[in-house]
Parts: sequence; structure tokens; C-alpha cells
Amino acid sequence: MKPYRKEVVVEKMNDGELFKYKNIYHNYKLKKIKVEPYVWHISPKCNRESILMHGLLPIQKELINNQFIYLLFANNFSDDITNMYPIASLIYDDTHYIEIPESENEKSKLVKKFEKMYCPRYDFWRINTKISANDWFIDPNLELDLRITNIGANNPKKYVCTKQKIKPKALDLFAYDGKFSKKNVIKGNNGVLHIVSDQLPLKRVV
Repeated sequence: MKPYRKEVVVEKMNDGELFKYKNIYHNYKLKKIKVEPYVWHISPKCNRESILMHGLLPIQKELINNQFIYLLFANNFSDDITNMYPIASLIYDDTHYIEIPESENEKSKLVKKFEKMYCPRYDFWRINTKISANDWFIDPNLELDLRITNIGANNPKKYVCTKQKIKPKALDLFAYDGKFSKKNVIKGNNGVLHIVSDQLPLKRVV
């Protein structure tokens, strides 16, 4: 099976093309960041076989320092599936058309409803950043997104990107588990027991 996009990192332009696209794209600069041991990339299920074979490839075209670069985006946290892109963006778009309840309990029920609507459509790829050893950067779209959606407010490190592909050996595949319920798990580390919480409603596939 062929990869879902050819592996191109930088696309050069002549002056005329650059002038044209500067009026369409934001001309970003990338800020390097140290990420968590695991970050998450969410992809439609139709890409599963290709990703299993070829890994994750940068596919999002961004204007960085006057040249187009293809980036791969990820979520740099593991405790809130509804704030992960693109799930967060889908939920935000839908809330434009409905009345948001004032009660926090009713808001939670509404978010859970959207979670069950959208999450089953996607694969959740956990990236082991120790194995991949990529350079990671803050998502260059984040500042704009904060002004519009307020997602990830005060924590721009939540959303990251890389210029490099992620090889299959650095990936673990998870799927949404609609029957998930949060539970405490006791884990040992150097003879010390720690109580941790399983936060993401996911189950391991590969």
C-alpha cells in the first residue's frame, strides 16, 4: 500500500508565488519545545493500513519563514480526549448551533455526547517520543486558535508539531472505548506504589 502522502518536507516558491500565498497563509516561525514521553496523533480510520506500513508523515502545509513546510501535528497531553485535535475543533464547531447549558453537570453531559459521536470515527496513535527522537515545536496555529476557540488557553505547549515522519516502530494504535470508566490503577516504581488514574477512554489495538 502506498503512503497517504509523498514524503516532501520543504516546497520552494518563486517571489510571485510567495507574495500570493503570504496573503492567504500566516508566515509563522517555529518554537522548539520538549514534549512528554508520549504524544497523540488522531487520524481517520481510513489511513490505518498506510500508517501501520509507512508510519505518520507530515501532511499539513504551512508557511514557515517564507517557505512552505509540511508538518505533522500532535497533542502533547494524555488526560483529556475532548481537548485533543481534531476532536476539540469538531466539538467547538457544533456548539455554534446550540444553546450551551449553564450547569457544569449539563455541560459535561453535552461534551460526553459529542465525544461518543466523533471519537469512534478516528484512530488514536500514541507516539513514543523517546523512540522517534524527533524535533518538536509549538503548533504555529495555536496563537490564532486561542483567540478564536480558547482551547488550550494558557498552555500553548499542549499542541505540537514536527517536520519529520514518525516510523511505525514508535507508534501504538488505540481506538475509542465507549464503555470506558475512569479507575485508579496502582503501579510500582522502585519499590514505591503510586495510585494513578487511567484518563483516556481508549483501548489498545496494536
